[in-house]
Amino acid sequence: MADMTGIDTCALVDVETGMAWHVAGRLPQQDVLVEAATDYWRMYLRSRSVPKPYGELRAHIMLYAQGRMTIAPCGDGTVLVCFSQDAQPIDWSAWMQQARVLQSHLMQARSHGT
Repeated sequence: MADMTGIDTCALVDVETGMAWHVAGRLPQQDVLVEAATDYWRMYLRSRSVPKPYGELRAHIMLYAQGRMTIAPCGDGTVLVCFSQDAQPIDWSAWMQQARVLQSHLMQARSHGT
């Protein structure tokens, strides 16, 4: 996913610990950024009942002056964190499809105990 046009860094992160299972990309201090992103996800988890009328959250996107941070659920206790430049267009449908495939692989691996 880090090879997609517009994506600077992608990581699979444990929500509870903030520890990244895998990080790919080119941002300086990406490990620190990815770990900090889980704080936002934990904040969402504490208040997730508030926006319930809109259904299940598919992605949490934060817009900054120079870019975006996108966090999406990727199985139990795991999130996918991506950083991208605001000026770069991203095919979000393809991104979500790849996130679902990654989630499926992760769930399969967990069910097989690996």
